[in-house]
Amino acid sequence: MADKKRKKPQRKENCICEALKNIGDVIILTKKDNTLLYAFGDILNSSTDPLEPCYITVYFRVEEVDSCKKCITLELLKPNEGRTIDPGENCCVPLNQICTDSNLEFDIDPTNLFITVDCNTISSFQIIDL
Repeated sequence: MADKKRKKPQRKENCICEALKNIGDVIILTKKDNTLLYAFGDILNSSTDPLEPCYITVYFRVEEVDSCKKCITLELLKPNEGRTIDPGENCCVPLNQICTDSNLEFDIDPTNLFITVDCNTISSFQIIDL
């Protein structure tokens, strides 16, 4: 009796990107190295306007998903002052700054600033229900 080779089911390579297609909510993304995706906003303003300093955010809204190029475009969402993130001299966002005092108001503002991310670098996402 000849051994029959079992076919492995086809895996969808961009399942994260596909899942993000219709998400209009605020999300946090985890990269494959188990760190949070973060981005810098207002980098140029920080030297010219001390009242609007550069900030770091882990909060995004999906703007566009390009399945052909396997990438997503994300709008940066700026957290309110009580939820600012300071990574110090480390490269990673300290999780205790994300899970902070529940009495703090959770307010984020759209920025009209965008980043494009390779779908293959993202392992998971979490929707933030505001």
